[in-house]
Amino acid sequence: MPSGAIFVFDPSYPSAEVALPLEPVRHVIVSTRLIEPPPGHRTLRLREVDGPGALAGNLRILRAARRDCRPTRCVVIGTKKTRREQTLLNILYAAALGVPVQLFDGEHMSPLVWRDQFYGLARFAAHVVMDPCRSAVRHWRLRWKAGKIGRAGRLAGVYGRRKRFSLPLDKATAATPRRSLYGRWGDGWYLSDLSHHPLTYRMQTSRHRLSDVILHVEAVAGGSVSSLFKDGRLLDYPYFISKRNKNNVHTISGCEKLFFLKNGVDLLFFFSGYWHWLIEAVPRILDLLDDGVDFSVWPLIVPRLEPFQRQFFQLFGIDAAHHVVELNPGDCCRLAECLVPTAYFPFGTDELDDYSGQPSGALLGRIRDAVLARLPPADPQALPAPRRLYISRERAGRRKLVNEGQITDALRKLGFVKVILEDLPWLEQVRLFAQAEFIVGMHGAGLGNMVFSSSASLVEFFNPLEVRAYFAVMARELDMDYAYVICRPGSEDTGFDDLRIDVGAVVDLIRRMDADRGLGPSNSPLPPRAASTIIDEFPK
Repeated sequence: MPSGAIFVFDPSYPSAEVALPLEPVRHVIVSTRLIEPPPGHRTLRLREVDGPGALAGNLRILRAARRDCRPTRCVVIGTKKTRREQTLLNILYAAALGVPVQLFDGEHMSPLVWRDQFYGLARFAAHVVMDPCRSAVRHWRLRWKAGKIGRAGRLAGVYGRRKRFSLPLDKATAATPRRSLYGRWGDGWYLSDLSHHPLTYRMQTSRHRLSDVILHVEAVAGGSVSSLFKDGRLLDYPYFISKRNKNNVHTISGCEKLFFLKNGVDLLFFFSGYWHWLIEAVPRILDLLDDGVDFSVWPLIVPRLEPFQRQFFQLFGIDAAHHVVELNPGDCCRLAECLVPTAYFPFGTDELDDYSGQPSGALLGRIRDAVLARLPPADPQALPAPRRLYISRERAGRRKLVNEGQITDALRKLGFVKVILEDLPWLEQVRLFAQAEFIVGMHGAGLGNMVFSSSASLVEFFNPLEVRAYFAVMARELDMDYAYVICRPGSEDTGFDDLRIDVGAVVDLIRRMDADRGLGPSNSPLPPRAASTIIDEFPK
């Protein structure tokens, strides 16, 4: 086996979601997760640490790898999003290899300073001691506040795993692995989030029927969070059911208004944000339509509707005035009977971190076919829709390009038309994407419209500190040829939101993809994975 590798210690969930530029030498990605290494590199899988035995076993695996690969140095990925305890554990693993250790925070590579890590360890230990005390204080304050609200306010409190019940998980069956998310154009980067999706799953969904429940909506960090209660206990389905959230604590504020309904369908959690609504709420509504549910008897209970959601309801013949109940933050709704439709995602699957990031091709095709079948015909007097789209974010609040004019001019010469989705009604967005052949754009919810497209190619621009796999998964499942370009910060002060793209790299990539279009995307399956072993041999 070749020697002189660089060992990269991957963070566990929540992932750093950063882009790590790889040097032109071999890398071994070390992780406790089932991941896929970048092309030409390898991976080493460790065990989850649940006791001293697992820690000692991982150290033995690393010593064996050291003899085999003779590493020159180690890189530990750790950002503010990464769990402090996981970063410290990875530093321990790296130090055990006896080679220089560097930290990568998403922007800079720096030598390891043990003094800073001991400070972090002390801070983490303080959190372990103080967090239960903070939770107790929050619990007492909310109980005291709830006493002023009335009978419904008794639900207010801090709820963890001990105060909940769980709906049974849906059956998930592993399907044949699809092609790599890195695609054929992804050399030179390790994208930790893209590496965690080598498997696909088939789901068997269900509609749970519960009696005497209370739905609650509250405002948290600028968004709406919903909760489902029964017998004074929080039902943390589906997102809080993971084994990785054993210590999850969910704070519930008091109830400002209380409504009573005989029947209803709980869709509160799945209407937050365009992408989540499209991929999580729409399939549930399609299930209910297939079931023949009468929405005049079983109204849909949702947060305040956005214009695109009202257009969707109108398209499917759902009267928002009579078939939908909207709740504001602070509202509670008590139901005698409640339907809870489940998702097409493999919740509780150990190999996955982000379950909702795993829509299957069958699910995406169902959404596309159902919407396009009801789409009104276009105005015959309208101009033909462009086939090559550049989705601009110039009016967005974040993830904007400081050289927007340069990339727009360069793409126009390649036949692309700049589109600002905020200017278009939702049905026009659907029609536009349905006729697209090539899509280019910055990572953002608007790219979710690719579900309506039969496009052959997608190029996604990434903020280097926010690399997420949602659209790479969708492109794979829709058999699109996928590629990405990593931006760089536009300035030191606003590096996260203002970005600069390499126009020449984008143009070259699109030209190569156009020239290669006749070959079509590769559908070869990934090689099998083996735990606690080095896999994916380096090229000879």
